[in-house]
Amino acid sequence: IVLILRMGDVPFIDTTAEENLLHVMKHFHRQNGIILISEASPNLLNSFQQTDIYDFIGEHHFFERTGDAINFALQLIDYNACVGCTHFTFKECSKLSNPKGAHSND
Repeated sequence: IVLILRMGDVPFIDTTAEENLLHVMKHFHRQNGIILISEASPNLLNSFQQTDIYDFIGEHHFFERTGDAINFALQLIDYNACVGCTHFTFKECSKLSNPKGAHSND
């Protein structure tokens, strides 16, 4: 399972939110989930670097653009889990949900 957190509209995060976010991330990680962060502002990224969040997630799981995070996630997921999904969170999802397009690289 891959979770992409689009942080473009998050200008800052306080200590309480950081603690809660880290708690959620640790729970997700225990479920074998991978967390990716995209669009974090320089201030937010700096805040993450000052806490355990940055090290917990890992430098290579931060992306300037959500599209780059999606492309990275597509390398990690089991496409069979996408077949039949109707959430369509990203434009790529509708193609993956279609059994005929589930393994397509178009």
